[in-house]
Amino acid sequence: MFAFAKKNTWADADVILIDESHNFRNRNAQRYAAMEGLIGRNGGRGRDGMRKKVILLTATPVNNDLFDLYNQLCLVTLNDRSYFSACGIGDLHRYFLQARRSGRQGDGVFALFNLLEEVVIRRTRQFIRKVYPEATIRGQRIHFPDRKMKTVRYDLEGTYAGIHEEIVSGIESLKLAPYNLESYKKAGVEINEMEAGREIALVGIFKSRYLKRFESSIEAFRISIRRALAFLKTFESYILDGRILRTTDFQKAIRYLERENEEDDATPHSMADEIDESEEARGALAGMQAIDPKDFDLRRLHEAVQSDAETLSAIWRRIKDITPDRDAKLERLKQLLSKDFRGGRFWCSRITRTLCATCTTTWATRRAQRARSSGESWAQTCAAWTAERTQRNE
Repeated sequence: MFAFAKKNTWADADVILIDESHNFRNRNAQRYAAMEGLIGRNGGRGRDGMRKKVILLTATPVNNDLFDLYNQLCLVTLNDRSYFSACGIGDLHRYFLQARRSGRQGDGVFALFNLLEEVVIRRTRQFIRKVYPEATIRGQRIHFPDRKMKTVRYDLEGTYAGIHEEIVSGIESLKLAPYNLESYKKAGVEINEMEAGREIALVGIFKSRYLKRFESSIEAFRISIRRALAFLKTFESYILDGRILRTTDFQKAIRYLERENEEDDATPHSMADEIDESEEARGALAGMQAIDPKDFDLRRLHEAVQSDAETLSAIWRRIKDITPDRDAKLERLKQLLSKDFRGGRFWCSRITRTLCATCTTTWATRRAQRARSSGESWAQTCAAWTAERTQRNE
């Protein structure tokens, strides 16, 4: 993505079509900066001298917050807040702030109605069939194949023999205090009830996410546990210094750290010293709104963090050395590709999209590359496609 964005060959493109545009919901991500650079090249104008046209394709424009959509639209507006002034939206940023406030009252989507009416086109399979029954592409009538679902089962406990229940109960016992700070305020300090409710929901979402990663693959779960432990240990280091670190601030700060040589199976450790030694990371934290530690019961907060760190450390020790030959999901995937589905690239793409998150795909790719060298048939089927998809996602 970054190499592509640097090529002057595409600097004067008239139209830029961004598929899965929800991947550009974070303005602080490198991919977002790369895309902004690509759109802004040649003064933001195409070969015809007109302003570049940006088209966003996504089924999930909002993942966590309405500003996910705002950030994507900024790729269209090139950060011009008055871009939609002709539609009665004088300042797009303020418009979204108001919509966010309305969203807390349950009508955030309705608050964006004027904007959505101007920019969104929604076309479902049922809509196309009904409204355009004779539609063609390149002279060929559009045909939607009948969906035939196939459930593939595998033995999850086989991968985590003897530790499955321990891992599940450990995840369910997590307090995740850094995501639930309102619960750790001192007696007498006013609690933001709305924020407290949001945080409780967030804790549930994170636990569910860990369990989903657990189901996805040993590699995906191992990466999640490692990163969660690194954050908790960093959070603890700052508590001991009398500071409270927001999770979002941590994520922004570590983007400034050089970590290319560190593998995701490295032992998790506190990154507080690295952040403090990095002028850019320190500057990022200094520019963020501080949390007053006097409002919080730091002893109780520290105990909760320590408890989670011990739980996650125990899980880490149990999973860090699990080898690929013990991954039941990977073994079932190999069986599908070598026996049940021999349709080549198409079937491989369908199966891998269903079974794999990006890091799980990476895991399967590594195994396929190694197995292909020894002539295993399943690897011949999937290695090329998974490698291509992994490279595209990275």
